[in-house]
Amino acid sequence: MTSAEQGNSLFIVRSSKLIKELLTRGIAHAADSQQYFTQLTHRLISASEFAYSRQDFEGIKQASSLLVALPLPQAQSAGLWYQAISDYKAGKTAQAAATLDGLVNRPEAAPRFRARALQSLGTIHYWSGDAESARLLYMESARYIRGSAPLDAYTFAQALILHSYSRGLDGESRQAVKELLSLEKLVKTIGEPLLTATYCNNIAVELLELGHVNEAAFYSRVACLSPFVNAHTEWKDTALEIDQHSASKAVVAVAVSPEPRKRPAQPKYLLVVLRFSPCVRLAQPKRLRQRVSCKNPTSARVASVARIRAPSAASRLDPQQHCL
Repeated sequence: MTSAEQGNSLFIVRSSKLIKELLTRGIAHAADSQQYFTQLTHRLISASEFAYSRQDFEGIKQASSLLVALPLPQAQSAGLWYQAISDYKAGKTAQAAATLDGLVNRPEAAPRFRARALQSLGTIHYWSGDAESARLLYMESARYIRGSAPLDAYTFAQALILHSYSRGLDGESRQAVKELLSLEKLVKTIGEPLLTATYCNNIAVELLELGHVNEAAFYSRVACLSPFVNAHTEWKDTALEIDQHSASKAVVAVAVSPEPRKRPAQPKYLLVVLRFSPCVRLAQPKRLRQRVSCKNPTSARVASVARIRAPSAASRLDPQQHCL
């Protein structure tokens, strides 16, 4: 455990003791305690977010119980959401869904955690087989948080990332990539490590589905540079799958690569000097023509323009002189 993790754990323990002490003394509604509770709420939410980024659900469970005990609507909203996340990860899906429904219908709920409750309900619906309801809840979360003042960019981006993730799982990778690319500038502006890594991993998965291995590898490397990479094994799994695709692609390229093109062999013409004796020429003229003809068009043209000289007077006198 790093020093930062130890500090957050120690802070949760100390906060628990302090809250119990304040509540037992009956000063929860004192004016001087209100400001302190507000500061404590912010610190507990920060510690809970850190535990959530690390997938430390035991820390989330402890922090949620502390937040619910605080007499502030924002603290209680945050506590209910973290409590639902802890229950869902523990396999208590029905209990988590009931907590999230109550948070959505809570009039004094903080906008961020009401919107995140809609997102979490969408995830529960999706993995229950109701993809259409999940998408509607994601988009409702995005519309709701977009109308809040000031705009909670983190929660808005998270809603659209979840929406694009559901589209990718349903085979709509091209639309998912288009939706994710529209968020790239916003994600960079926010600069939150968990959000950035989740975004990069999701877009890497969709690009890999479309066959864009090099682009997917770039985004996957960014995700794996996150300080929370050890808590999110799916990011490493994506990087490993990309490496396997690259290796198999290289093997196939080597296996099917054609041989280097060679210059076509230049035709070689054989110069044949025919010597015809009178006896052969006169005795078997058809056979002579067959010997001169050729199936090769080039050779046939050469033969057609050949000039056969008439036998000399000496050959007439001595027929055996020029016989083959």
